[in-house]
Amino acid sequence: MLSLMTRMVQLSDDAYRRLTNAKRPGESYSDTVMRLLGGGDLRDLQDLRSPSEIEDARENIREADRLDRPGA
Repeated sequence: MLSLMTRMVQLSDDAYRRLTNAKRPGESYSDTVMRLLGGGDLRDLQDLRSPSEIEDARENIREADRLDRPGA
């Protein structure tokens, strides 16, 4: 269950600007803080590989899925 409690936190203008710049589309400020503090987000791993390496890995997963479910 998601618990929504309002808390007031005072930030300097610079801290607020940096937090806002770190915020991703569709992400709440709470989500941003959790991600930046080590909340774990798989999207953080996307910069570890090139787009072609990621696409190759996706294709390998699709192929493995086809082999696991030949009748599907």
